[in-house]
Formats: sequence, C-alpha cells, structure tokens
Amino acid sequence: MKSKVITILSAIGAIYSLYLFYLEHFVGVCFTGYCSEHPALLGFVWFASAPLTLKFYRIRKLWQISGIFGICCLVFIEIYHRAICPLCSFDHMLGLILIALSL
Repeated sequence: MKSKVITILSAIGAIYSLYLFYLEHFVGVCFTGYCSEHPALLGFVWFASAPLTLKFYRIRKLWQISGIFGICCLVFIEIYHRAICPLCSFDHMLGLILIALSL
C-alpha cells in the first residue's frame, strides 16, 4: 500500500515538474520574476527516480538526502531573492511528503 502511494505521488511530482518547466521555458510565465527551468528538470529526475529507490536501501538514502538538500537550497534561494513561488512550494511539499513516506 505504501509503495503504491509513493509511486502515485512521485508520478504527480514528475508531471508537475514538467509542467513547471513548460511554464518557465516555453510560456515564459514566472510568478516571482526569478525563475529558472533547471530546478524543474532536476525535480523531474528526482520524482521519476522515486519508485526505483523503494527496493534498494542505500539508493533510497542517497535519494532522500539529495531531496532534502535540493529542497533546502531552493527554499534558501527563494527566501534570499524574496521570491517565494507558490507553484514551486507545492513541489517542495510533495517532495517532503515523499521523503517522509519513504522512511
């Protein structure tokens, strides 16, 4: 049951990250004025790799650490530039929920 929830949430996160990339790169929509498409692509890779980490403990720990590190860095950048993005914050919260579920 837990693995199904993680798989569904990771699929939602991957699709949402691609949507953020589409908004930032192709449409040119940025709600804060300080956007880059690179974090969205990294988020896609991170979310897409979530189901693969369920079977391997060491890979899962590396995935969890990289997620926490990435989220902390991105939130720090948002705070530093005073550009808190609600769309990105949703992805950050989804990532934290996935990390908590994978413990």
